[in-house]
Amino acid sequence: MHSYTTIKICGITNADDAEFTAASGADFIGVVMHPGSVRCCPVENIETIQNVINKTPSVLVFGDDPPEYALGLFNRFDNGSTYIQYPVRSTNFAQIAESVNSEKLIPSIAIDESISEKKIDEYKSYAWVVFDTGGKKDSQGRVLDGGTGVAFDWNAIKEVRRPYLLAGGIKKENIKEAIEQINPPGFDISGGVEKSPGIKDHELIKNIIDIIR
Repeated sequence: MHSYTTIKICGITNADDAEFTAASGADFIGVVMHPGSVRCCPVENIETIQNVINKTPSVLVFGDDPPEYALGLFNRFDNGSTYIQYPVRSTNFAQIAESVNSEKLIPSIAIDESISEKKIDEYKSYAWVVFDTGGKKDSQGRVLDGGTGVAFDWNAIKEVRRPYLLAGGIKKENIKEAIEQINPPGFDISGGVEKSPGIKDHELIKNIIDIIR
């Protein structure tokens, strides 16, 4: 077991859930800003969320969104402990990477089958990366960058030794299995701690953090 396992709770849309999650010991509060997501947070809620989580870092999470939209929101709400998460498969990733300090950018890497050491090495300048399930499509046929609620084959990243957050279908029922199988340095959990998309279940949040810690 890692001496400390980092926890990001994602898909937060309101101050009540944000405050509870931060107080329960989460290390990152993820706020989805991709307009196509069922967990997209209203822009007017972001400042309130940041105020109630105090010094807990917030992560503004984007899909393949226009750089001016993503960077505009990031620059507007960057309070010194704000991060931006953006998919590496996007043709806009390079532009985002040029504009944001590497310590504040969390690349999201979609795992379809396996991932090479060379591919992971491309992102060694970033403090964290997110590994999420790739290859799934939404109802319009667009490839999703995360939020699928489906786990990928964890063996694909078994040998990875850099800091990362494991995402994709993580919930109370499989978290112990993930710890036993690959013992990830961090978890990124969204749908697994919800009552409905964007509305968190406080008991599930507390339970899953207790299990991890």
